[in-house]
Amino acid sequence: MNVASAGVPSCQGSEAVSIRVTCGGCQKTFAAPEEAAEIDVVVMFPFTRQIAPGSGRQSGKLTVRVADLRGKAEIFNSDPLTTADIAAANRTGRDVVTPFVDKTLDYLEKSFAVQDMPTLTPALAAKRAEALATSEKDSPLPALAELRYYHAIGWLDDETATRCCDALMGTSTGDSIMLGDEEARRTVLEKQ
Repeated sequence: MNVASAGVPSCQGSEAVSIRVTCGGCQKTFAAPEEAAEIDVVVMFPFTRQIAPGSGRQSGKLTVRVADLRGKAEIFNSDPLTTADIAAANRTGRDVVTPFVDKTLDYLEKSFAVQDMPTLTPALAAKRAEALATSEKDSPLPALAELRYYHAIGWLDDETATRCCDALMGTSTGDSIMLGDEEARRTVLEKQ
């Protein structure tokens, strides 16, 4: 997602930044420097679960964290929303989720404004496809979706799309994924 940033210390006012949203913890996100080089800001929703020794009673805590990868700093950390808070609120009919979400959204809305993506051309799409083909990611699905999009709108020819898909997947499945019907794509992807 490209946005203009007013809330990222390492960015210049309305400079466009790339944001990634993740629902896991941050360790994996920060552990991939080659991927992090493409990302300016990460919005994380880490949930931690604890089990009390002896009783086995479970509790959980959700926070929202925003990290500036350029400046290598955390720029927002919400107050935690705990399972105990939710249970107590349910007993009294109080809403604790809406204020939690509102506070986070208020910060994000004040700090970032979505901008139109720059105009992409078939030549730029082909260049991007080549970069995707050589990238190493935990999951190829986002890159495959991007390749399929460029192919579907006619910016990648069949040969380039299948070649880039083969390189990305490390197998000769580009024909099935890029040119096959939904059933063929599903069969190939389920085997991955």
